[in-house]
Amino acid sequence: MFEPVTRCDVFLLLVSLVAMAFNGLASPSISSSGGLVDDECKFSFAQSIPDGLVLPPLQHGADLKPTHEVLVDMIDKATSTIRIASFYMELTPQQANLSDHETAKPGFEVREAIKKAGGRNVNVEIIVDRSNKNSITNEADIDYLKDVASIKRLNIRRLLRSGILHSKFIIVDNSTFYLGSANFDWRSYSQVKEIGVVAHNCPVLAQDLDKIFQTYSVMSEHEIMPELREFPEFRTSINLQTPLITNGVKMFLAGSPPAFNGRDEQATGRSGDIDALLHLIYTANHTIDISVMNYSPQEEYGPYKYYWPRIDNALREAAVRRHVRVRLLFSRWSNSKATESMWYKSLNAIQSEALEGGGIFVKLYEVPALDDWQKELPYARVKHDKYMLTDTGLWLGTSNWAPGYFTKTCGVSLVMEENHQNQEQPSSSSSSQLIQTMRDVFERDFNSEYAHELPRDC
Repeated sequence: MFEPVTRCDVFLLLVSLVAMAFNGLASPSISSSGGLVDDECKFSFAQSIPDGLVLPPLQHGADLKPTHEVLVDMIDKATSTIRIASFYMELTPQQANLSDHETAKPGFEVREAIKKAGGRNVNVEIIVDRSNKNSITNEADIDYLKDVASIKRLNIRRLLRSGILHSKFIIVDNSTFYLGSANFDWRSYSQVKEIGVVAHNCPVLAQDLDKIFQTYSVMSEHEIMPELREFPEFRTSINLQTPLITNGVKMFLAGSPPAFNGRDEQATGRSGDIDALLHLIYTANHTIDISVMNYSPQEEYGPYKYYWPRIDNALREAAVRRHVRVRLLFSRWSNSKATESMWYKSLNAIQSEALEGGGIFVKLYEVPALDDWQKELPYARVKHDKYMLTDTGLWLGTSNWAPGYFTKTCGVSLVMEENHQNQEQPSSSSSSQLIQTMRDVFERDFNSEYAHELPRDC
């Protein structure tokens, strides 16, 4: 489903190569399919396991490092720049009575690492959301870091009348980055189940992610939505049509909202988050495995609860028409919405021997609160990850699967596809192991004692 490479695509690739040469970076080559090739990137995954949750080791022995340890290590090694985009920042608890708890320490460690980096003259830039009237950012953290960091707040509602900044990523020295479900929140390191991808020595993708960060930065300074043609620096040549190829895997970063990607003469070249996600669903031949906090084909926020079944239709079509086995792992927690069970039951009903191995199978993952302290902790004890695996690739992002996250909210995802079509760059064993690690994560969680089947209605 990859489109032919146009002259404009080739021109943008050449411009990227020249720019990287001037920046002193190793220039990747261009494959016969038109994509950049960079085999220096090294990828791994980081996870957060809620305190007290006992999980078995992954089947093939991969060891995922804790999220906060990965972040501290990245920040400690920064020499020039750190750029952070997060829905909000609560690295330390806003409630004083929580600060002394053992599980709050990882957040303090991340905050202190940022402070020290700024103190050694690393340029630190932070962007958080300011779309809601009542910010959930801990202003004490902002005050603690403001002397060493440039801190901006992005008001999406001012630009698009609705939406929020929901991305969660950090870029270090335009070479290393983390992207995933974890907010810069102490609970995201010790009380919430999270997953993210870590890229090392990957300047091509890191600089591409930085273009998204710079988009947020510029937008935070505008009262109305600007003309994207005024910002050629937002343009990218890495997308669904011309992905980066690293170690035999096709990769690209996708983003939302569509207004930030542009269209026609305003287009930045960035693939939309929803387009990337649907591409993997449409190209799946045998399996689709999805783990996401919540799912709905109907808008959840605002006065207009519109129906937007693009993902819903794609999943049903895959199961019924192509006989793909679809497994969905959603979260059940204190903030689950009443309408969610309706959508989950509807999907779970698509099971029949007539589907010849296809069908949709839904489970709910519940992180238990083990004591009164955990029970009273707000916005915690939940599986918060957001990823999809198919037999052809991986989508890992920052968005929950409800309409507004793809139409009016800032989110970003990394897409990986094994490069079976191009024999000049066959998938390496390391790249296959990379995607296999996420398959092992899904199997562990889908078959765990914390995952519960939905009863099938007659």
